[in-house]
Amino acid sequence: MTTRNLTTNQAAAVTGTVLYPALLFDLIFGDGTYHVWCGIGSLIVNSVTYLGVGSLGKVSTISEGTSVEAKGVTMTLSGIDPTLLPEAMSEISVASRAKIYLALLNPQATSMSGLVIDTPVCLFSGIMDAPSIDMDTNTCTISIDVEDKMVELNRSRGGRYTDQDQKARYPNDTGLEWTSYNMDQSIVWKT
Repeated sequence: MTTRNLTTNQAAAVTGTVLYPALLFDLIFGDGTYHVWCGIGSLIVNSVTYLGVGSLGKVSTISEGTSVEAKGVTMTLSGIDPTLLPEAMSEISVASRAKIYLALLNPQATSMSGLVIDTPVCLFSGIMDAPSIDMDTNTCTISIDVEDKMVELNRSRGGRYTDQDQKARYPNDTGLEWTSYNMDQSIVWKT
């Protein structure tokens, strides 16, 4: 791990002999934000309470690269009671946002206020895709792919460079009225 976004205290914790990391997740839905973390019990960070999911939650490898491409991660929550599935699915909506943070914990902390070393570092931020569900008789598992914001570069914006499309947006604009005429013209360049 590089120390490019870490404070001095966090860098010291990373280079120490034992590391106490915690992953924090902010899942932003239309009706509110859910805060969970990879540990057990509640964790208070900057006056926000994160609910612990323990070993029931998993996240795939978060990777970086030098090329310009959209990367993603998969978040998985297992051990869900199948009777709670409809309620869980009603909360999940496509195109909701998710953020994953790295918090470094202080093992010598004597109170909850000193447990997290400085402000957690954002490792990944993206847009949630449709969830996939794996069910058995007693429990179910929900997996959600979170796409990097760069995936938006691959999506069509829904507009065309035509006079009709331009007039629908800006009725008095005449900038594209000759577009269809120019499409059939051949241009001879003199050299």
